[in-house]
Amino acid sequence: MDNFRFDIVVLNYNRVQSFFNNFNKIINFNKDIDRITIITSSPSLNESALIKSFENSNGISIRYLARKKNEGIDQLARIQYFLGEVGEYNENLKYQFIFQMQEHYLDTISPHSKWGKELNYKIKGDVVPDNILFDLDEIAAIFNSLHIKTLFCDRNNPCFFTVKGQKYIAPNGGNFILLTSLLFNSKIRNKIEHLKKTFSNTYDWGVFAEFFWGETFFAEGQGTYDYKRRKYFSDYKKDDFYDAPDDYDFLRRRHLNLFKKYIRMITAPGYLGLKKIYHLFKMKFNKA
Repeated sequence: MDNFRFDIVVLNYNRVQSFFNNFNKIINFNKDIDRITIITSSPSLNESALIKSFENSNGISIRYLARKKNEGIDQLARIQYFLGEVGEYNENLKYQFIFQMQEHYLDTISPHSKWGKELNYKIKGDVVPDNILFDLDEIAAIFNSLHIKTLFCDRNNPCFFTVKGQKYIAPNGGNFILLTSLLFNSKIRNKIEHLKKTFSNTYDWGVFAEFFWGETFFAEGQGTYDYKRRKYFSDYKKDDFYDAPDDYDFLRRRHLNLFKKYIRMITAPGYLGLKKIYHLFKMKFNKA
């Protein structure tokens, strides 16, 4: 891992050109120690052609991974990459840092990075702040000098929330950089696996997952760095962050409780018997 630096992971659905058009916002990319991984939910000949064109124009090879299904938007794609269900686990975690982002994160111009007329076409909160250049040499130095494990750069500032009295922040859109070694931690891996088990292909599960990354990686006291404000944070004050309208406490109870109910159902004595009868009936029906 020490020989490789940044794995820039782009979570894409039909907007890969949005990332390519703004790749110049990442500077000091070194193709010998950094790489680009694109996880796509929209593989196509046209998309492959766009990738080939970018590779030829920039002299950079892209690692192109296709998901089996377009579900769970970028949040499930993150889970699958961290657990090695898209790509190969050890290869995914080969680099020192993972800079993972939605495909439109760097794009402040395109319509899909803005709200509609009702919000006066305001740039969305999960888009990079204006006038930001990500200097990979500088970011690596910040990680090493401050001994941090995460770094964010958030237009609206991350969402502030609490769980059972513990303070957390959650970067908008789930766009942040993390020290890859975190993903080898068994407690963190278990949390990610648990998050996957709560999956439902709904909008509010995506919001729940976005906050859950905060609960997993951004607890108060761990230390993180705000690249926009050029500031180290260890103690969290609500006024320093975004007060999101989402009720995470409700979402957390809802999705974790649904998962617990599912576990109780499938482990109930009668359930296994009914499941066996169903499969026997299905086999008999298929032979008829």
